[in-house]
Order: sequence, then structure tokens, then C-alpha cells
Amino acid sequence: MTTIRQLAQFAGVSPTTVFKVLHHTGNIAPETRQRILDLAALYQYRTPVAPAGARPRLIGCIVPATGWTHQLISELSARAFAEGYSLVILETHSQLVHAMKALHVMAEVGVRGIVIHSGTYDPIPRSAIWELWSRDIPVIARDVTPMEIPVDRVSTDERLLADLAVQHLFDLGHRSIGFIAHLAKGFHRGRPCAIRQALRQHGIPLEHSIDLDACCVGPDRYDLETQLVALMHAPHCPTAIIAESDDIAALTLRAAIQCGFCLPRDLSIIATGSWNKVSRYVIPTLTTIEQDYDGEAHEIATLLFQRLAEGTNPADCAPKTILIPPKQLLPGNSCAPPGTKAMSGNSYSRTSCSAALSNTRSTVHPCDLTDAEWAILEPLLPHDRAQGRGRRREINLRQVLNALRYRLLAQCSWRGLPADWGLPWKTVHDYYRRFQHDGTWTKIYPHLARPITPTE
Repeated sequence: MTTIRQLAQFAGVSPTTVFKVLHHTGNIAPETRQRILDLAALYQYRTPVAPAGARPRLIGCIVPATGWTHQLISELSARAFAEGYSLVILETHSQLVHAMKALHVMAEVGVRGIVIHSGTYDPIPRSAIWELWSRDIPVIARDVTPMEIPVDRVSTDERLLADLAVQHLFDLGHRSIGFIAHLAKGFHRGRPCAIRQALRQHGIPLEHSIDLDACCVGPDRYDLETQLVALMHAPHCPTAIIAESDDIAALTLRAAIQCGFCLPRDLSIIATGSWNKVSRYVIPTLTTIEQDYDGEAHEIATLLFQRLAEGTNPADCAPKTILIPPKQLLPGNSCAPPGTKAMSGNSYSRTSCSAALSNTRSTVHPCDLTDAEWAILEPLLPHDRAQGRGRRREINLRQVLNALRYRLLAQCSWRGLPADWGLPWKTVHDYYRRFQHDGTWTKIYPHLARPITPTE
């Protein structure tokens, strides 16, 4: 059947002009009006006739982003098609103002029911829900979308998920555990609250957390390196970190490796969500928890069409809450007992390759320390932090001192250090600055500056 938009294209006018002509409204030029009427007769346009008071057969779905909820959209679309409905999807971008506008648009177009996942911890006002209920529109809340009044809800069982993550780390021997998430609203609801309660049940205080909202430096960019370094140098630094989702865990893993941490020996990382399957594509592979998103989507669609079939006002129905338990914990190489390597025998760090080279350098320089000199200098150096707390040292300090002594005697720039040292010049410079701050340089300088004789 010919549509108004097609007639507008044939006539070279806007769809609004065609609508006014066909409904005998507006001030349209007589020649334009006649041309549109002739085209309507030629293409046999018929004005749709709907029963009085009829509403379009539409189902609304409000989500933060379509990529996050593809299982939900796919299930709703299939069920809507089977029941003779069409699906309308609007995105909130995790902002309450967008969620409120989406609800208003859904109500205006006359949807029969709404599934909402706002993506924010800001509650949906009761006035918005009452407006929908006054139009006999049932509302299904997904996940932890907060509402000021109770509504039907289908969500992942956050308590079981948190217990599964904390129990896994506890069984590995971790007793100091941190948490990384978007914490703009704190630990009062949702997954952050469940994680804190699970840690408390195991007698572990949540002393370390990183708020991604506080270290955001741009769209999807976070200064995690600075936060992780401060966290690992704090008293009773954590040996494991729980990330709110797989993508946050991947960011944390990358930042930890950039900081030089050896994973999982220095730091174990576990994710609490596997919606985007990122855990299998990172190195080391992430330990994560597989959630039943397909089952959750099925329960949402079933509950929504059950409410539509009942035909009663949603305000008169007792709200239901359906909790979907997580499927299973998927072990990866990102978790291990504190201070040990992964079960596969591999450890992952940015400096592991350079550390291996530093232990096997074949070239010998005249300024290299002798065994006797190294025996004198070794007690003056800072102890390996793995003997106390913190991450284990990967760098061979004897090679660092050899490089520092070479630069002192050769009077070259930092970038002029020979490449066969097996150490990047930035690493040597970093230790130089550390020795300045902790007083080590003052103690070892007289021994490094001894003169080199030709016989040596």
C-alpha cells in the first residue's frame, strides 16, 4: 500500500504537506493540493482506518546501549513478532534524563508494555510510573534499575554472584581484596553493595577500592595506572581485585601490566560479568563469572506478555521479582594464590622479557661489578618487596647498577646506554630516581665511582 512518505517523494514535497492535503487541513497552494490528490488517486492511496480508541501493537524497550543488551533485544523481538507486535528501542546512555524522556516518548506513541534497563543508579520517579499505569502500560524493570515504587523486576542474583567471586578468591588464600567499579553512587545498591556484603561475611574489610568515575580523563579513558600504583603501595595492599564487569577487568589488567605488575603473582583480577565475552580474548585470560543473560531475557519476555494477556491495570497487580542465578565461574590465568604463578606456569608482565634478557646478557663491559663488589653493594640495596608485602621485583639490580656505573663513568645520556644491557633506559632512570628518594644512591655512590684500571 502506498504511504504518505512515498507520495511526498513523488510530489517533491514534505510528508507534512501531503498529510495536510489528505486530511483537508493547512494552507496549501491549489496547484500543489491538486497534484497531490491526483497522485493519491493514481497510486490508489487509502487512509488507514483504525477502530475507535485502538492502540498500536507496540512493545517498548529502553536500554543503556543496544550492544550491552543484545540477548534481551533479540528475545523481545522474536516474542513480539510471534505475538503480532512491533518492538521500539530507545537508548538512555546511562543517564536519568534520557530515561525519563524515553518513557515519555513511549507513552505518547501508545506502546502496550515497556521493559526498561536505565543503566543508572538514579531511581525512576514514581510520577513517571503512575503516568504509565494510568494508561494501562505494564513496566518490567531489568537488572538493578531503581524505582521509587515497586514494579515487576527480573535481575541477576547479585548476592549469589558476589558470593561466587569472593569465595573463589578466599579459597585461593587472598585476604586483602580490592574492588574497581563505577562508584558515583557509592556502595549502597547493586553489585558494589553485594560485593561489600560478601567480603564482610568472609571477615574481609573492603579497605581498597577504585572509583572509575573519579579517575575518568575522557570518553572511555581512565587514569588507572596512577590509581593502581597508589593502591599497591598502600598499607596492607590488596593481593586481588574484583572488577564490576569484564570490560573494567580488561582495563585493570592492561593498566596493571603497564605499571610493571606481574600477573597473577603480584595481583589477581577477577571479573563479575561475561556479557561481551572479552575474557577469552585478553592475555592473561580473565577469570570471570558467566551469567545467564539468555534465561534472564526469556523471563522478561514471558512476564511482559503475561501481564499483557491478563489485561488488568498494572497498579492492581502485586509486583513480581525474579532473580536469575549466575551459571558458573570460568577460571582463567588472571587468578592464582598470592605470590605464586598461574596454574599454567606462566606469568605476565611488561618487564618479564626485559628481565629475562638482563639475566642472560652475554656482553661484558669493563665497568661491570665483580662478585666481590656485588657482595658489598647487595646489602645496601632495598629488599625485595616480595619478602614483605607488595609485588615481587622482576629486575636484576646488579644489571641496573652496572648500567648506572657505565653512565657515570662514560658521562653519556640516558638514551646512550648500550642496548645489550637488556634493560630499557627508562627502567634504569626510574631506579636512579628511586635510589635518590630513599637514600640508596648516597650509600652506594662511593662504591660505584671507583676508578677503572686497564688491567681490569
